[in-house]
Amino acid sequence: MKFLKIILLFISFLGAQHVACSDETDYYVNGNIEFCFLEQSDTLSGQLLPKGTGVHFTEEGEFDWCFLQQDTEIQGHLCRSDGHDFMTSFYPNGQLRTA
Repeated sequence: MKFLKIILLFISFLGAQHVACSDETDYYVNGNIEFCFLEQSDTLSGQLLPKGTGVHFTEEGEFDWCFLQQDTEIQGHLCRSDGHDFMTSFYPNGQLRTA
């Protein structure tokens, strides 16, 4: 079972979306990642996001919103965390939409 988790983590890291996800990953029917928790700190759409952040992608594979693991400064704004109580979203060009 542990070997299978390692293989799935490796596949999710090498996928077109280039995101290192935990083993709690949801996929669209087309194979793109829909939602996962970051296995390590990662930069998505030019934003450095902390490990454990829940990230969501459109069906086309574009990063569009997240649940931050900790309060994080994004584009000069302090965005709050606190699980599902605060969602941070982005425009398709990577600019902050809501926080």
